[in-house]
Amino acid sequence: MQEEFREEYRKANDSVHVPEELMERTVKAVRTEERRQKTRYFWKYAAMAACVCIVCFGGWKLTMGDRIRVQDVTFSSGEMQIGLTLGNQEAKPDGEEKKEQLTVETYQMEEKGNVPEELWAVEPSRINGEEVFLGQTEDGRLHAAYETGGQIYYIIEESGDRDFLIEYLKNNL
Repeated sequence: MQEEFREEYRKANDSVHVPEELMERTVKAVRTEERRQKTRYFWKYAAMAACVCIVCFGGWKLTMGDRIRVQDVTFSSGEMQIGLTLGNQEAKPDGEEKKEQLTVETYQMEEKGNVPEELWAVEPSRINGEEVFLGQTEDGRLHAAYETGGQIYYIIEESGDRDFLIEYLKNNL
């Protein structure tokens, strides 16, 4: 009996024919929907990947990029000795006169006390991945100190030219 019902069902279904136009429209609509879903899928994951890249780049820039803070600092002792002056006193080509305004002192790690203690207390800046302590005194001079390779560098920029000092640090760190 069940076999008879199956046979009747097949005959009934075989007698039903879909018009050709309806079949073409349906196939076309299915293909359009599949294309639309693939496009949506692509853009969804492309947007997520872009967000991840922005977050990673921002995090890297925040931790590794240059972060320059020059803070006001007052030294308790007004007397300081200068160890080494860059530049010469003779005729200078363009740009050389600025080097005279920059004083660089180098100390061993044990001689950290030669750099004013107040400079080490300011919030450190980051230049080329190195911590640099930058401060500006009331007389307008800029002071920088950093440790690298077992040595301490103490730099004084006499004229208060912040851009020149930062450029010097970027080139020498």
